[in-house]
Amino acid sequence: MSRETAKSIEQLRTEFESLNEQRIKAGTELESANRQLAELQAEAEKEFGTSDIKQLEKMLDEMQTQNEKDRQEYQALLDDIARQLKQVEQDNQSGTPAE
Repeated sequence: MSRETAKSIEQLRTEFESLNEQRIKAGTELESANRQLAELQAEAEKEFGTSDIKQLEKMLDEMQTQNEKDRQEYQALLDDIARQLKQVEQDNQSGTPAE
């Protein structure tokens, strides 16, 4: 066997070992990712009753819409309170009795 062929075989062996290590690492990462996915799916099922992405997205949209509606209602209440307080202050300054 020539020196060039032996070197080539050694290079191939080194490359194989490197690729095999990468394969093992990728397999381990895949197992970990699958475990995490299963845990997150179980958590979503428990908390939201589903782990279906489309249903979760729909639920999120509905929650955001409701939150915006609630925020607007709260802002309207705060604006009304501020208006009433301003009226009370004006009434006190002018000597008009409060309602």
